[in-house]
Amino acid sequence: MMGDIEIMGDGGLKWLECAAQKKARCAVNITTNARSFDFPLVERLQQDVGEAAKAAFKKGVPADEAWRTYEVPASLGEYSKFRPDVYRFAFEAWYRELKG
Repeated sequence: MMGDIEIMGDGGLKWLECAAQKKARCAVNITTNARSFDFPLVERLQQDVGEAAKAAFKKGVPADEAWRTYEVPASLGEYSKFRPDVYRFAFEAWYRELKG
Protein backbone atom coordinates (compact mmCIF):
# COMPACT_ATOMS: atom_id res chain seq x y z
CA MET A 1 0.00 0.00 0.00
CA MET A 2 1.30 3.43 -0.89
CA GLY A 3 1.61 6.09 1.79
CA ASP A 4 0.17 8.69 -0.60
CA ILE A 5 -3.33 9.62 0.60
CA GLU A 6 -4.51 10.46 -2.94
CA ILE A 7 -3.59 6.95 -4.06
CA MET A 8 -4.92 5.14 -0.96
CA GLY A 9 -8.23 6.95 -0.89
CA ASP A 10 -10.52 7.26 2.12
CA GLY A 11 -10.81 3.48 2.56
CA GLY A 12 -7.04 3.03 2.64
CA LEU A 13 -6.62 5.90 5.08
CA LYS A 14 -9.30 4.47 7.38
CA TRP A 15 -7.60 1.06 7.28
CA LEU A 16 -4.24 2.64 8.08
CA GLU A 17 -5.69 4.65 11.00
CA CYS A 18 -7.37 1.51 12.38
CA ALA A 19 -4.11 -0.44 12.10
CA ALA A 20 -2.26 2.35 13.91
CA GLN A 21 -4.81 2.36 16.75
CA LYS A 22 -4.26 -1.38 17.16
CA LYS A 23 -0.49 -0.76 17.31
CA ALA A 24 -0.01 -2.88 14.18
CA ARG A 25 3.51 -3.50 12.92
CA CYS A 26 4.57 -3.61 9.32
CA ALA A 27 7.51 -3.88 6.96
CA VAL A 28 8.27 -0.80 4.90
CA ASN A 29 9.05 -1.59 1.30
CA ILE A 30 11.25 0.55 -0.89
CA THR A 31 9.64 2.33 -3.81
CA THR A 32 10.91 3.57 -7.13
CA ASN A 33 7.82 5.72 -7.56
CA ALA A 34 9.20 9.26 -7.79
CA ARG A 35 5.91 10.72 -6.54
CA SER A 36 6.52 8.97 -3.21
CA PHE A 37 10.07 10.23 -2.81
CA ASP A 38 11.04 13.32 -0.80
CA PHE A 39 13.71 14.73 -3.11
CA PRO A 40 14.28 17.96 -1.10
CA LEU A 41 15.00 15.90 2.02
CA VAL A 42 17.46 13.69 0.16
CA GLU A 43 19.15 16.82 -1.19
CA ARG A 44 19.54 18.14 2.38
CA LEU A 45 21.01 14.77 3.44
CA GLN A 46 23.48 14.85 0.55
CA GLN A 47 24.46 18.40 1.45
CA ASP A 48 25.01 17.42 5.10
CA VAL A 49 27.16 14.43 4.10
CA GLY A 50 29.21 16.71 1.86
CA GLU A 51 29.70 19.28 4.61
CA ALA A 52 30.71 16.54 7.05
CA ALA A 53 33.20 15.12 4.54
CA LYS A 54 34.73 18.55 3.90
CA ALA A 55 35.02 19.25 7.64
CA ALA A 56 36.63 15.87 8.32
CA PHE A 57 39.05 16.32 5.40
CA LYS A 58 40.04 19.75 6.70
CA LYS A 59 40.75 18.25 10.15
CA GLY A 60 42.90 15.51 8.60
CA VAL A 61 40.51 12.70 9.56
CA PRO A 62 40.93 9.73 7.19
CA ALA A 63 37.90 9.10 4.96
CA ASP A 64 37.51 5.58 6.35
CA GLU A 65 37.12 6.96 9.87
CA ALA A 66 34.97 9.90 8.78
CA TRP A 67 32.25 7.90 7.06
CA ARG A 68 32.12 5.33 9.84
CA THR A 69 31.44 8.01 12.46
CA TYR A 70 28.99 10.09 10.40
CA GLU A 71 25.50 10.35 11.85
CA VAL A 72 22.45 11.88 10.22
CA PRO A 73 21.36 14.99 12.14
CA ALA A 74 18.07 14.61 14.01
CA SER A 75 16.71 17.58 12.03
CA LEU A 76 16.73 15.38 8.90
CA GLY A 77 14.66 12.64 10.48
CA GLU A 78 15.33 8.98 11.05
CA TYR A 79 17.15 7.00 8.39
CA SER A 80 17.86 3.31 8.07
CA LYS A 81 20.95 2.26 6.18
CA PHE A 82 20.34 -0.30 3.47
CA ARG A 83 23.98 -1.34 3.92
CA PRO A 84 26.50 -0.49 6.67
CA ASP A 85 28.90 1.40 4.39
CA VAL A 86 26.33 3.51 2.56
CA TYR A 87 28.10 6.80 3.38
CA ARG A 88 31.53 5.47 2.36
CA PHE A 89 30.93 6.20 -1.31
CA ALA A 90 30.05 9.84 -0.72
CA PHE A 91 32.95 10.46 1.67
CA GLU A 92 35.46 8.80 -0.67
CA ALA A 93 34.15 10.83 -3.62
CA TRP A 94 34.42 14.07 -1.63
CA TYR A 95 37.95 13.21 -0.52
CA ARG A 96 38.99 12.53 -4.13
CA GLU A 97 37.51 15.87 -5.15
CA LEU A 98 39.17 17.76 -2.29
CA LYS A 99 42.58 16.20 -2.95
CA GLY A 100 42.34 17.47 -6.51
